[in-house]
Amino acid sequence: MDTGYGYFIKQVAQAASDSAAMAGAAMAQSSGGVCGATVLCQSDTVCAANPTSPPVTTFDAACLYAKVNGFPSTGNQKVIISGGTGKPPSNSGVTASYWITVTATQTLALGFSRILGFNTAAVSAQATSGLIQSNSSGGCMWILDPLINSAFNESGSGNVHANCGIIVNSSGAGALNVSGSAVLQVSALKVVGGAVLSNNSTVSPTPIIGISPVDDPFATLPAPTFSGCDYVNLQPHGTVTLSPGVYCGGLKIAAGSTITFNSGLYILNGGGLMVSSNNATLNGTEVTFYNTSSGYSFGTFAITGGATVNFTAPRSGTYKGVLFFQDRNINTSANNAIGGGASQNYTGSIYLPTGYLTFVGGSQTHSLTAALIVKNLNISGDAYLERDPTGDLIGIPQTTVGLIQ
Repeated sequence: MDTGYGYFIKQVAQAASDSAAMAGAAMAQSSGGVCGATVLCQSDTVCAANPTSPPVTTFDAACLYAKVNGFPSTGNQKVIISGGTGKPPSNSGVTASYWITVTATQTLALGFSRILGFNTAAVSAQATSGLIQSNSSGGCMWILDPLINSAFNESGSGNVHANCGIIVNSSGAGALNVSGSAVLQVSALKVVGGAVLSNNSTVSPTPIIGISPVDDPFATLPAPTFSGCDYVNLQPHGTVTLSPGVYCGGLKIAAGSTITFNSGLYILNGGGLMVSSNNATLNGTEVTFYNTSSGYSFGTFAITGGATVNFTAPRSGTYKGVLFFQDRNINTSANNAIGGGASQNYTGSIYLPTGYLTFVGGSQTHSLTAALIVKNLNISGDAYLERDPTGDLIGIPQTTVGLIQ
């Protein structure tokens, strides 16, 4: 009977440890996963009997979940938390950007075993959860076309520098094409098909070819629904503030205009977004542009010509991290052109799953925290991209929460 009771408490302790470790790791992920005031990295911390609620730190979250799952860390029960980065002591074979270990112990008062001289026994369980890299390439460029050659194309004397990875899903023999004296330096370079590299080009690292196709990271993102038109064939000029809504016939920005986009979702029903003039300035914080066509002729994203642009994607909600989104049902070879050097700053994902994109972005001292998820990508000139370590800016999680032990 004592053994059976001990086994029951062991199961309760394990459930409490598992849930506590997962709760602590989940809070670490939502807080950026970097050791500090919220994400605690310290050892052998005993939970309070009444943990802070709502939790402020990763340890608060772990202690609170241990309590609600039967281990309040009081009396004959004790819950101890440790957290850190790298290889957790409980499982040195796994590396995590952050890990948290929970040990739940209960001292049992024995019954029949007292006859044998055993008055008490300790039962304990331990669990470790952590942030494991899910975006294994640290990717910021996904080229989705499954077949064509030059799905990723960089030519001439352009320079692409990114501390993030490129994934090319095309099975074409020349799916990745780098020609002329172009420079391509990224953290990872993976191709389903083959690579054609010019002798004068500089490519690092060596492409890994023959990989299995990788899923579209936004495959489950729902398309917006809309009806009617809030504006038709709008061509704003001068100093104008625009609000979210349905823009039938798209937007064509006049030369010299200063346009401020209020936060929210902009539906471009036909016409696209055209900014082809010098001296235009566009500013928008937490904005998403959805490009589609229903009853109006489709137009692309065309932001070129030296305009000054400062756009950031939403930080929360359905379209978190998504700056530009092309309707999946629009399948055309019409080219989107986005970028133009140091005067254009984009933070977020450019998601054109059936679209062609020519991209120029940033400079060595002005990198963009952006992701490009497109059917076909042509790099023209220089492009400098930064990895988003949390995924909060581009909307693509870089880590997943899971039990390690």
